[in-house]
Amino acid sequence: MITYNVKNNGLIELSDTFETLFIKFYDSESFRIFSKEHKSFAVLKEEKAYKKYEISKENDALQIKTSKLCLEFDNGFNIKITYLNEIIYEGAIEFNSKFEVEDLSLKEKEGHKSFSNSDYKFIFRSKLNKEDNFYGLGDKTGFLNKKYYQFYNYNTDDPSVQLENMPALYKSINLFYNLRKNACFAVFLDNTFKSIFDFGRDLDDYYFGSIDGEIDVRFYFKKDIRDCVTRVTKVLGRHDVPALKVLGNHQSRWSYYDKDYVERVIEGYNRYDIPLDVVHLDIDYMNGYRDFTIDENKFPDFKNWIKKLNDETGVGIVTIIDSGVKKDPGYKVYDEGVENKFFATHNGEIYVNEVWPGESVFPNFVDKNVRKWWGNHCEELKETGIVGIWNDMNEPASFKGPLPDDVEFVSENNEKYLHKEIHNVYGHLMSEATYEGLSRKNERPFVITRACYAGTNRYSSVWTGDNHSIYAHLQLSIPQLLNLGMSGFAFCGTDIGGFSANCTKELLIRWIEAGFMSPLLRNHSALGTKSQEPYSFDEETAKIYKKFVDLRYKFLPYLYDCFYEHYLTGQPVLKPLLLNYQNDEKTYNINDQYLVGDNMMICPIVDQGKTSRTVYLPKGKWVNFFTKEVYKGEKTYMFDVNLDETLIFIKYNSIIPTFKYFNRIQNDYNHIEFNLYGKKATYVNYKDDYKTLNYKKGEFNKIIVKISEKNREIFSSNKNLKVYDNIDIIDVLGN
Repeated sequence: MITYNVKNNGLIELSDTFETLFIKFYDSESFRIFSKEHKSFAVLKEEKAYKKYEISKENDALQIKTSKLCLEFDNGFNIKITYLNEIIYEGAIEFNSKFEVEDLSLKEKEGHKSFSNSDYKFIFRSKLNKEDNFYGLGDKTGFLNKKYYQFYNYNTDDPSVQLENMPALYKSINLFYNLRKNACFAVFLDNTFKSIFDFGRDLDDYYFGSIDGEIDVRFYFKKDIRDCVTRVTKVLGRHDVPALKVLGNHQSRWSYYDKDYVERVIEGYNRYDIPLDVVHLDIDYMNGYRDFTIDENKFPDFKNWIKKLNDETGVGIVTIIDSGVKKDPGYKVYDEGVENKFFATHNGEIYVNEVWPGESVFPNFVDKNVRKWWGNHCEELKETGIVGIWNDMNEPASFKGPLPDDVEFVSENNEKYLHKEIHNVYGHLMSEATYEGLSRKNERPFVITRACYAGTNRYSSVWTGDNHSIYAHLQLSIPQLLNLGMSGFAFCGTDIGGFSANCTKELLIRWIEAGFMSPLLRNHSALGTKSQEPYSFDEETAKIYKKFVDLRYKFLPYLYDCFYEHYLTGQPVLKPLLLNYQNDEKTYNINDQYLVGDNMMICPIVDQGKTSRTVYLPKGKWVNFFTKEVYKGEKTYMFDVNLDETLIFIKYNSIIPTFKYFNRIQNDYNHIEFNLYGKKATYVNYKDDYKTLNYKKGEFNKIIVKISEKNREIFSSNKNLKVYDNIDIIDVLGN
């Protein structure tokens, strides 16, 4: 029998014979179920308890009601949740769940990989409804809608080809949405141990849980999924508005091994007049792969070279940093870490594994003093003139087997954590340290990370890791980025052209056409593969690549506004159609179209050899960006799409801002065009200095543009700040 006790702080204590749980409401549509207070690495700030609820008991069932929710518990912690008078969750909280484990030894002997089920300390299980649709969990593989998939969250560096059946990759973002036509709820499992998310693999039910740690599950209910995204990102945080420069075009390879190679890359881009703002340096720029060092033979006078590059070409440099620190007495970073006891330990000794430098040790990022120390080194590296830092191998990856579960990490308060609890937040804490180090001079920090946890988005951008130069990964990239966006990670990208294997001309072209509006635009390829810079193919490839990079730079003010909207509301930059058209169930499973903001839709070719495709246009009217033809929504159309084309549609009666003149982002972007598609529209454009954190103090201009058949009005929110030198209003359709 469930008994309850209401605490003075508003918490509701629930108990049966064996277990005790707590309920905490945050408002009439959200609550938390937890077993014990514990440190959250993800939540920005714990909200106050909401106390406007009523409790009643009928027979053995306990009901807790707000104005919109009803939670019903009975024996054994069976749970039913009713939202706006509709049963939306019905199942049980199961403790010490044991899965039947098959003998997989013969399968593994033949060479098949296995990721078998484990015993779980707790599982939340619910009936699977035919109306349920699941999204989120970051960049998990597979289609946009995760219904019928099963995943694990345990940060994993797996270089094999990522297909839709991959159970785990680099990130552990324990956030998902269950969408129905008339309602939505988000679930955040705030538990850093290995966890499972099964969205109906066996068709009868869906469940999620963890192998260890405390129960801590937050539910957020809303009628509109957009409101759900806003609510969740308020709790977990949002990405800063990036500096305009890092929204430009990035080029990377493992590895641009010396300064001459970098200069040849820039010259190649210049030869075809393709905008380029950032080049990434992989591990070979370091001295023996030692973090925070420069190989002076390959990159002599590094600081002055970076300054010269920026002055003469406008190109900035991003440097990679790995989590494994070389074990090397006499190497400053290692010696400092040993002296101050800054490294993780095992059986009382500093734990040693192997990464790129050879024998390596691992900073104890759980300790805020270690994070500050690491941030100091990041700040010193930033003073060389680099644009930002790329965090890699921070799952943490290691070459001599995984880190043992009982490797110890100790906080500044002498709290001891084992690796099995810290593994999924190791990259998160490394990113926090990097962010803090890079943001001390009032410049917007640029951090990119491979491994992360929920909430890392407030510190870092992300990319989807080591993909391959295959069409399956071009197709996969779209739902990956869309689910990342819904998981709070607005500043995300995928390696354009693919990282591993050899990219073909057609694949690179189709990839840039599909991804030219990705929040993070980076072409990256691996050691031993074909060079993937656009000019390394042929003149046609370079010209087509330039066409779409140019188009991105033209659209930069629109992309920038999308980031402002994310910063203010949590809405992603790239959106699945379902986010704006929840009432249209035809949008729930569209994997090869996406919205940029609210007013632009990209519909690329993602199959080899195809020169036509169907497009579903949702409610309203849509304008073909290139032909200016207008189409009615809620219909499917067929379009021919040549190799040098993609499909872009602009929502009718909307405004798209563009820069009239553009090349590289060191130029002064002060001539803007507001392009009207239709007969009337209102638009908000955000203008600031594009590089400092002053916008957080309110130093930005909100420019409201209203265009109709009779009036054209522009309002400035802050008349003390410069707007633009020139503003043009263009009636695209000639009304």
